Amino acid sequence: MDKELFTNKITDIRENLNDEGKVSELLTELYDGFDSVINKNSSFENQISELNKSNESLRNANMNLFKKIGEPNESKDKTLDDNIDNDDKTKIRTFDNFFENYNKK
Repeated sequence: MDKELFTNKITDIRENLNDEGKVSELLTELYDGFDSVINKNSSFENQISELNKSNESLRNANMNLFKKIGEPNESKDKTLDDNIDNDDKTKIRTFDNFFENYNKK
C-alpha cells in the first residue's frame, strides 16, 4: 500500500464515520495493507542481514589475500638460490653491486 492510497482510505473513514459497515471495510483494507508493508519490511531486513554477512565474508577473504601477497615467499627464493651454481651467484646483480660494477667500467 502506498502513501496516497493510505491517505485516501483515512479520508474515506473520516467522511463515513456514521456508516459502520463502510468504516469497518476500510479499516480491514488498512490493516491488510499495513500487514503487507510489515512483511515486506521484514523480508528486506532479512536480505540486508544476509548481504551484510556476505559482505563481511568477502571483506575478510580480501584481507587474507592482501596479507598473503605482502608475505615473502621464502620457499621460492630458496629454490632459486639452490639452482644457481657458485660461479653464477657472483654474476647476479643486486642493487648495490650493479653500481659497483658500473663504476668500475
